[in-house]
Amino acid sequence: TSFKTLLTILSRHQGSTETYSSIDTQIYIKNVESARSITKRFWQRSFSLSARVRGTQTEVEVDYDPIDLRSENEVEKDRSSKITNYVTAEKEFYITPKEAAEEIRWTLGLNSNIPDELIPFLEHKYDSVEEPQNPTPPQGNSRLFRLDNAGGDGEKPVETFIAYYMMLMGVLLDDLSNAQSIESILPSITMTQGMQDRMKQGMWQLYRGSYTEAWNERATDTGNDRIRYPDTNTSVELYHKAVEVVDGTTHTYHDSINAELDKELLATSDLTDDERILKVKEHMNGWLIDNADYKADQIANHEALIAFQLGMFAHDTINTPETKYEVVPVSTHHDECKNIINGGPYTLADAKSLPLPLHPNCPHHYVAIKGGE
Repeated sequence: TSFKTLLTILSRHQGSTETYSSIDTQIYIKNVESARSITKRFWQRSFSLSARVRGTQTEVEVDYDPIDLRSENEVEKDRSSKITNYVTAEKEFYITPKEAAEEIRWTLGLNSNIPDELIPFLEHKYDSVEEPQNPTPPQGNSRLFRLDNAGGDGEKPVETFIAYYMMLMGVLLDDLSNAQSIESILPSITMTQGMQDRMKQGMWQLYRGSYTEAWNERATDTGNDRIRYPDTNTSVELYHKAVEVVDGTTHTYHDSINAELDKELLATSDLTDDERILKVKEHMNGWLIDNADYKADQIANHEALIAFQLGMFAHDTINTPETKYEVVPVSTHHDECKNIINGGPYTLADAKSLPLPLHPNCPHHYVAIKGGE
């Protein structure tokens, strides 16, 4: 003790908590690192002088391996978490594939400089002809993790999004069934921020999958290269469109659910509290079920058509700019749709300037005229 050695090091820490012991150890490590800095400077000067004596004008750098008290399993777990963070950051477009590769190589203890033979793979990382894969969803309510498997492998983007939407509605129905008072009904059927984030993720998948599907369909028809994903800039644009659509959809949903709940509360105001809560919960449960399937199908088909045409136009702009288009289906009761149907065929520029579908339930969209490219 007279030499100022920490009590933890002398095993004289009876009564000390684990926190104090941990702090003592950290302080001791800092003392060791401080002493190391002196020897590092000594060895740097010695080796640098030796190199110069031998005729090499250089500065030698010396360093020690860091002091790490973690077990090997803990080190590997931390390394895996760090790598996962970089992979997620790259997928969400916070960093480039090259930046992610450099950081991951450094984390693995490799030279961070990317070998020349790997650079082409990074530059064309998303140009593979394989089918698109689901992006890593953001963290959120653990009950929403069921959405990761929504739709299953090999299904179309529309079906996958409908599964997303219906499972979100399932979460709200569960919450509604557990509501114990009139005051708790509205919060139980309100979409949380986590739910909205998952809806945005699902909408982005719908956009990206439909865009890719359209591009590859046109590429097959014209003999051009298929893609695995849209390029980075297009993916970012599609994500922003997804956010905008989901924000609008969520706002409409909350307005509708508030109006329906207010109407039902007014209609049951003369009932006892127990009767009232049962009646209101039963009504709102039926309302959610009746609207969920319709809204999921309506939103999925409308937005998929938009993204499908974006992918088709993007392919044709690069590969077949002379393509002409017609509108299908040709039957409609909507006057504006009739005008567009009868106005064809359209050039690529004309089709871009007259976006379809025109309204939420509009089934009309452009298709390339065979032999017109």
